[in-house]
Amino acid sequence: MARAHATVAGLAERVRLGELAEAASADPAVDAGVIATAIAGGADDVSDFADEAERAAAARALEWIERRVGDANTEVDSYLTRYPELTSTEDLAVYAYDLAIYRIFGGNRDSERYQRYQAALAYLRRVATGDIDLQLDAAEAPGSAGSRVRHTAADAAFGRGNLRYA
Repeated sequence: MARAHATVAGLAERVRLGELAEAASADPAVDAGVIATAIAGGADDVSDFADEAERAAAARALEWIERRVGDANTEVDSYLTRYPELTSTEDLAVYAYDLAIYRIFGGNRDSERYQRYQAALAYLRRVATGDIDLQLDAAEAPGSAGSRVRHTAADAAFGRGNLRYA
């Protein structure tokens, strides 16, 4: 099971609910407000004011979003094989949200969403190869909610002082 770097509730804090509702709904006839309510509070929150069809559409939309968030968490985890005990960090959560948002909305190469998606992948690749070392501060317990990450990298292989023409 993937670690929960990103959640639907956290996603709802980063993206307008109306946008999420529009992206998640396959049925344009269903009120986006019903879907937004389901995203904000779960499918049970719409049972009092939505009819059967709207409740079903809201549940499908919420499930669709949960899958995208889960896929993003799984993708982040795939780069963290060197850190089996790490639960998550703020940095990893930010990148997981970027992956989830791109999975939900897509975007062309010039869009900010695409650029953030590519930056997240680049960061995760560097973590996987060891260029960025996620070392937990010794004073904090591994996996605790307050865990901080210290980024370390190898010394530069090339620079002004060590490039020579043969």
